Order: sequence, then C-alpha cells, then structure tokens
Amino acid sequence: MPKRVFKHIVQILAPMVTKADTQFRRAVPPDVSIAAVLFRLATGGTYFHVSERFGVGLATVQEFMPEVVFAIIRYLGPMYLKWPTASEMRRVSRKLKRKSGLPNIQGAIDGTFIRVRVPQREADCYFNRKWFASLVLQGVADTDGCFLDISCGLRGSVYHRRVLRRSRFLEKVENGSILSEPVITINDGFQLSPYILGDSGKIDNLLSPHILGVDARLELLVREVLLSVKHYVNIIWRMNQ
Repeated sequence: MPKRVFKHIVQILAPMVTKADTQFRRAVPPDVSIAAVLFRLATGGTYFHVSERFGVGLATVQEFMPEVVFAIIRYLGPMYLKWPTASEMRRVSRKLKRKSGLPNIQGAIDGTFIRVRVPQREADCYFNRKWFASLVLQGVADTDGCFLDISCGLRGSVYHRRVLRRSRFLEKVENGSILSEPVITINDGFQLSPYILGDSGKIDNLLSPHILGVDARLELLVREVLLSVKHYVNIIWRMNQ
C-alpha cells in the first residue's frame, strides 16, 4: 500500500480509534493499530503474529482489532463500497461492451464461501456443499474487480440463489434505486434496461450465458469477471480461512 494511501486512511479513522493514555499504560497510537489491522486483513496473520510484528501486547491487539475493523466498515465502507454514479457506470458499460459486444452491462455477481470455525450450536447448518463450515459472501463487481456491493452472513448451507433473494442488493434492484438507468434503445426500438452477468439467480436484471446459450466469447467473459469477484473476495477475507 502506498504511504499516501495509508496516511489518508489514518486521517479518516484516527478520530474514531484514538485512545487516551491511562495511569497504567500508554495508548497504542492510531497509525499503529490501523497498520496492525490492515496487516492482518491482508495476510491472515494470527493475533500472536500481529502482536510480535508491531510490538503490542496480545490482549491489546485483541481489544483494538474489532474496534478498528468496525470503524473501517462504518466510515470507509460507504465511501468506497458503493454503486457507481451514472458517468462511472457508463465507463463500465463501455468497457464490457468492447469485450463482449453486448450493451448496457453494469457488472457481474457471484458468491463464495468464507471458512469459519465449526460452531458449537447448529453446526450442520454451516457446512456447505464442499463439506466445510462457512458463511456465504455474495459480491457484485465491475470490470476492474472493484466491489460495488457485498452481502455476507448467511450460513454455508444456504444456496447462493437464496442469498441473492434475501440480500439488500436485490431489494435495491426491485425498488429501482440501482440497475434502473440508463435505458438504451437497440434493434428495432427495443428498450434495454441495465443488467449484470451471473451464472444463476433468476432475476429480471441478470443475464446468464449458460442459460441463453450465447457464443463462447461471452461465456469466457462471464467466467473471467466472475473469477475476478472470487479472487478479490478470497484476498479480502483470507483472514477468516
């Protein structure tokens, strides 16, 4: 990560994660706690590894880790994990059209499993079709592999189609707040609404080449973008595996 990017993150998060010194110990500086959390998120290192790497007590690491993660989700999430503006989405659509020949595509959707420890209660509900305990993460990404929307938390036994049906993403689609514009005119005056690529789901704004039987170029494009979603999901959530 470039130093300027890290400084920018610290500038945003510091007011939320800065602690006051006590008579028993000095508080961990915000740049140290934020760096430690980013390190763990990027590498999947254990609390013990983070403690040794940053020279901070193990109990202290366990204390500030969830606080900093919560601050990242609450304050950085809405800034960077958001649906693109109309002009940004036109750029995405143009890029996908150059690759596939299809107009008005706005991204791709897929799901993956996030490995978790086997819970003591209702353990069987967490086992997925690959026979390990997990949560399901659904991601929507653009052509550059940047997340536009994520939904996570349902247990691993839940089918991806049901995850989609219960997600806020689908709620936004159905109430028209996303995937509603631009509507473009194509052959013989047909009005084409924006849509996303995916391999299952059965929603109006989803195009699946496996279902439609289109040419191999589009099939390869869909697989490329869906693999991109899985790739970024696995990097970001490696700490949970």
